[in-house]
Amino acid sequence: MRKFLVVIIAVTCISFQIDEGRVYWAERRQLKFSDFKGGDATLKKLLDAEASCSGQIFTDFKFNNHQLSYTVSAYFAEDFSFMSVRDSQLLVHEQGHFDITEVIARKFRQTLNTRIHYLSEADTLAGMINALSSYQDDLNERYDGETAHGAKREKQNEWNVTIQKMLDSLNDYQNTSGIIILK
Repeated sequence: MRKFLVVIIAVTCISFQIDEGRVYWAERRQLKFSDFKGGDATLKKLLDAEASCSGQIFTDFKFNNHQLSYTVSAYFAEDFSFMSVRDSQLLVHEQGHFDITEVIARKFRQTLNTRIHYLSEADTLAGMINALSSYQDDLNERYDGETAHGAKREKQNEWNVTIQKMLDSLNDYQNTSGIIILK
């Protein structure tokens, strides 16, 4: 049974990597200029920015016989992300936003594994998602503000280190899928 479950998880993770229009977060996969495929002039005007990284979190939950199976994956939405100028410093900055999305995904996986023990607690998932979404928004705003959207190179370098430390501190929650046995 365990081998069967591992195969399903592996196949699921592989299939996520090739979804049309999505780049799933992977430690060795950095964003490229060609990943930014959003060209909607209205979006660019609305955001009044040279670039925008649409980092999203895919979640899937299944309840079965007191088991909660989950998948929580960070991905980059190519069609909703744009870059008006090909600037390597700006690309590094946008990678930081994507990495923050992975930090939030790991925090969600951590929360699932450490706070959901009973079937009745599964009702709190929506609240957890909302709280983490607010935290992600706040973190991205601080990141943009302190780095001036990547223009302040020294601050950008400091944030690169900070984000990497956040990722490292959550290494136990890299696996995008899991099963929690509920009491």
